[in-house]
Amino acid sequence: NENLRCRKIYSFEPVGSTYKILSDKFKDSKNSQIENLALSNSTGTESINISQYSGLNSLKNIDSKYFTGKTEKITLQTLDNYVKENSIPQIDFLKIDTEGFELEVLKGAAETIKKGKIRFIYCEIGYGSYNNVHTDMNDIRQFLEPYGYRFVALYDMSYKIFKKDHSGNVLYYRYEDWFARKC
Repeated sequence: NENLRCRKIYSFEPVGSTYKILSDKFKDSKNSQIENLALSNSTGTESINISQYSGLNSLKNIDSKYFTGKTEKITLQTLDNYVKENSIPQIDFLKIDTEGFELEVLKGAAETIKKGKIRFIYCEIGYGSYNNVHTDMNDIRQFLEPYGYRFVALYDMSYKIFKKDHSGNVLYYRYEDWFARKC
């Protein structure tokens, strides 16, 4: 799509080995910025739990048979600080998949969200209090609605009844922006 060619894509990957793969893959891309850090509600360093599967690495202490018992020290940054430091005027689409750390990422973006600088927010969620792997959908809704965000749809829903892994992705948009801005 021609519109996407002029857009800048920012990706955040805190784990060194996965960051290297991502950086190598997009090294020739002029509109991609890959950062070796995790977005959070605070800045500093933290230990991330390493999984057998890189997509399951998590800052949360989740009881998972896939964790290796290894951790890696990573850098944390808030989206608010990153947006300021890099003079990013607008985020059209924010995708968050942080294995249960989504609400912390959103809290670290509260100023950017409050100022209406993010049009769409797409994040992984869980359904039900028994799901300790994903951020509960109601927590995301309760955080975003006071800022004028509205639910659009659920995507990629998974219902693993015996594993208690009811999850998916949710899309929110900032209501005031729906008809006000042009692409």
